[in-house]
Order: sequence, then structure tokens, then C-alpha cells
Amino acid sequence: MRLLNAILPYWRGPSIQPKIIYKILNSRYIPKDVITCARNISKEVRVLDEIKIGKWKIRCPYCETIFEVNENKVIKCPNCNSIIKKINFKEFSSLLEQYLNFEISKKDLLTSPVIPIDDSFELILEEDIPRETVNFRVSIYGFNTVYKFFSPLQLYTINKLTHKIRETDKSVRPILSLALLDYISYNSMFTVVNKKGIKSMFYKVQPRISWKWAILPSKYFVKSVMAVINAKEGIYVASLDYDLQTEIYNFYLSFLKRTLSNSVNGLLTPYLYAEHFFNCLDDACNSFVEKSKERLSFEDIIGNKKTFLLKIIKEEDIRALLKSKYKVLSVSYERKGFRISLGEGKSGTITLNELHSILKEKRIENVSDIEAIAKALEVVLKEFSKYERIIGVNSDITKEVFKEVVNILCNSINCNINDKMAKYYIIGKFYGRSKLFFRILYMISDKKKIKFTERSNNVLGLLTRVKKDPNLIKTLPASKTLELLQLIKILSNLNIEEKEIYKDILTKLENI
Repeated sequence: MRLLNAILPYWRGPSIQPKIIYKILNSRYIPKDVITCARNISKEVRVLDEIKIGKWKIRCPYCETIFEVNENKVIKCPNCNSIIKKINFKEFSSLLEQYLNFEISKKDLLTSPVIPIDDSFELILEEDIPRETVNFRVSIYGFNTVYKFFSPLQLYTINKLTHKIRETDKSVRPILSLALLDYISYNSMFTVVNKKGIKSMFYKVQPRISWKWAILPSKYFVKSVMAVINAKEGIYVASLDYDLQTEIYNFYLSFLKRTLSNSVNGLLTPYLYAEHFFNCLDDACNSFVEKSKERLSFEDIIGNKKTFLLKIIKEEDIRALLKSKYKVLSVSYERKGFRISLGEGKSGTITLNELHSILKEKRIENVSDIEAIAKALEVVLKEFSKYERIIGVNSDITKEVFKEVVNILCNSINCNINDKMAKYYIIGKFYGRSKLFFRILYMISDKKKIKFTERSNNVLGLLTRVKKDPNLIKTLPASKTLELLQLIKILSNLNIEEKEIYKDILTKLENI
């Protein structure tokens, strides 16, 4: 089964690699020696011969029936047909902690309302497992510690690989350590299995609860080594969100610390790249303390590059750009993503009203679909990022950015209309072609879905009814009539498929 490329792990994207990961990828090593070593390790660590598919088992709260879940669209008990709306992952997390702390028995653990079908927890009861805390969105469901992202068989195999990597020569150990990061990215309860292959646990950057994952045999460790050796130069930024990137980086560090350090009587001691894991208390580092989380800077995230690619632009990316010391020079969309170029020299202060006045005169021309949104974003971000301080922003600055992007898209095609939903509808009709365009439009429109039917009591619902029967306009209040006529006139002047339909409606209305 294929391990599908994604923006993360970094070398599969290829994404810009922060700090120690960049250092290791660019270190000197002999690929042949690394591959030989990896093959030997995978033979010695033979927990499984083939891939196993992992799933969650749920205990029905109504009849106590235990059943496997294949997907989370509608979870229905096969015995009593009750629909289970809430899955209590928090209780599973709490029981697992108690079990690993020898506070309860396995029998008690198995009373959990949800548990993986791989329930061989005794395998990891006395293992040195990564207990570092994490803070992803899924942490609110109890997945707040590194080891909770893996099933028992996954953790057991990862631990065996870790011990074997520690036994290798320092010339190959760092690259083998990165290969382990690749391996765990595809060997987690947060990976996704589909017809194409296995998606990384970070394929959406933020981990998401999965209902079908892969438990990989150790032979896939060799595939991970090959992926690391064949890594290309990083050109993508996985996300400009400092907090999220820091969590992912430290998630990986928790494993690098175990493979690049030595273990003496169960205690990790400094060895390779020790400055990333330990604070030395003397020159020889005989006395040391483990470091807490390592914080990434904006420069770490972009790899000190002034031009980079983002697969998709999100609110947190806009927020991070405007918080940084850089100003945006250009934003464009290429086949592979959004290319962003930055420059230095932010200065001065401006009010939000002054920015609004400047942007009111801006227009974009001869662009459509996602290129139009990229161009409008460029115009707005160039103005917003010029200044060290913007006075008058009372809430999230991204809302102000998106408001101006919508205005530029609208002003460029003369869609001067107050109704917001009508405005988004016109933008979609004129510019929209691709799924990506409508995904970004959904974001900049404050996540409002443009839904309406003939029964809708808004201007778009009225438009649908009047298209069928123009005489209906005579029954509308004056304010509604004016708004509707305004919308029809705008649509009749745009170069869209239904242009002639709207022109015909206007003609009919003139004769009423």
C-alpha cells in the first residue's frame, strides 16, 4: 500500500524544514550504508508481516453491544439501531492513563465506551513511551499526549525501531531517526486509509480523528528511509501558524530525542544534536536537564526565505503574515499553490478608515477564478502589511482583510449592492470556476454558505421566483423591488452564462 505524499512530513511535500530537521537532511552520509542498516533493522524488528487495518470499537450506551465503526457519518448500533451522537474519547484517554500508571487493570480499561480494535495494551505497559504533552484541536477529546496518537501495536513497533536505531553508528543514526519520523507519520491512529493509499497523520496539518488507519509492519521503515534520502528542497510552508507548527515540530522532537540520545538505566543522556534536547549545566554536559518545548519563530517556519509556497491560504496564515516584521510584496496562484513574496521595511501608523479609503479605489482586471482571489489578496495585503500599526482594528484583523478582498472583487465588476449574500453570489457567478475558488470564497465570506430556494425570503430567493414569473415583482414592497432590480441589472451586465436571461427579465419588467 502506497504512503501518499503530503505537505507533512516535511520531505514528502516538499516543505521547508525547521531547525534540526533541516540540519539532519543536509548532513553528510552515505545512502547505501543507511539503506543497508534500515533493511537489517526492519528484519530484526518483526512484529507484523503485513499491514493491519485499525478501527475503533464502540460500546452502545443503550444496549452495551460492542461493534466496530467503519465511518462516522451516522453511527448506528447494529443491535438496537440507536444512533450514537457522541463518542466519549475523553473517557478512553483517562482510562488509558490510569492503566499505564498501574492504577487499573486491563479489564477495567476494556470497559471504555470506545477503544481501538488493537487492544494489546499489555505490550506497552512497561515500555518507555513518549509522554510529552501536545495541544492540537483533537486534544479537547483527550488526545493530549504523544503516545495517545498510536495503537499498542504501533507503539510497540516504534519502540523496537527506536532501540535498534540507538545501536547504529553516528554516521547513519541521524538519517535513520528522520526515517522514523516518516514511519510514525503513516503509522498512527490519525492516519487515513483509502483506495489510493495511506495519508499521513498531518495530511491536513491539523491531526483529525480517523475511523480507519494502518498498522504498519517494520518493512515500511525501509520505504521511509528511501523517502528521506530522496527528499527535495523545501519550497512549501506547511502553515504560517506559529502555534500549530511548534506543536508538530515538538511532536517530532519527542521521537528524535529518543533516537539521537543514549539511554543509561532508562535515563536519556545527551549524544547527537544534544543542544535541541538538553540544557547542559557544565562544559562536559555531565550534568543536564531536558529542555521543554522548543518554540519556532516566523523565520524558522519560512526557512529565512523571502519567497515560498502555501498549498492553501487560511485565516491563521493571514494573521501570521500581518504579525510578522515583513511586508507582502506579491501574492499569486500557481498550479502548485499560492506563491508569496515578502520584503522588509514596515513603518508608520495608519487608521483602518484610511486603509479603507485607499483600497476603495483599487481594481483588478483580466483575471478569473482562484487567480482573481489571489490578486485581490495581494492588493489588500500589500496595503495592510506596509505599516507597523493599524489603528481601529477592534477584533480579528483577518475579518477586515477579507472584507476588503470582497469589496475589491465586487468593485472591479461594478456590483454595488448592499445585500452580503447577493454580493457573494455575484462574485461566485462571475469569477468562480474551481472547487478551490469556492473554498476560499467560503472563508472570506465569513464562512457563510450561499444557499437559497424559491421559498427563501431574501433577494436571492426572490430572484429565483421572478426568473420564473416576472409578474411577481408587482406584489413586492418597493424596497424589495429596488434591491431585486439592482441585482438583476448587475447580473445582466456581467459576462456570465445567464446574462441574456437577466436581460430578458429586465425587458419584461419594463413592459409590466
